[in-house]
Amino acid sequence: MSGGTLYLYDPDNMVHERLSTGVYEVDPLEAADDEILRGILARFVEETGSVRARTVLEDWRIQRMNFAKVESSEYQRLRDEQRHG
Repeated sequence: MSGGTLYLYDPDNMVHERLSTGVYEVDPLEAADDEILRGILARFVEETGSVRARTVLEDWRIQRMNFAKVESSEYQRLRDEQRHG
């Protein structure tokens, strides 16, 4: 992973067993991620008709807890520097 944010649907909480070794951070979703991820999922439903994505959106308050936010440590450092100067 070289940059950006990966939103991983992980209802079995296996993220650490499934990701290859690397320098990255795995965090729960923050409030700001909700709007971004819901928009991505809504577009995916619209474009593909995905039943799974629709089900996730319909039960968002519970399903959002099944996502992990994965970012490289370097990406987080650069983003934090931009936010805080």
